[in-house]
Amino acid sequence: MMKKKKARESSARARPRPRPRPRPRPRAYGKNWTCVEIRLVQQGHSCTEGTNTKKKKPGDRNRDRDPERAPDENVR
Repeated sequence: MMKKKKARESSARARPRPRPRPRPRPRAYGKNWTCVEIRLVQQGHSCTEGTNTKKKKPGDRNRDRDPERAPDENVR
């Protein structure tokens, strides 16, 4: 009778480990912060004084330069 060969133990080189999936970034990474997250970073922050929460509109450029001049009628 022939001897039965023992199964070899699998080495680390035989089967590489799968790469771990990259962790998703935290939601407040870019400039799209919510006011609560801003308040956590800057104490005493209110929504009205934060410039990064305000959305820019087409007429805002003129209003910043000349506050008396209202934005054009055809610009929404």
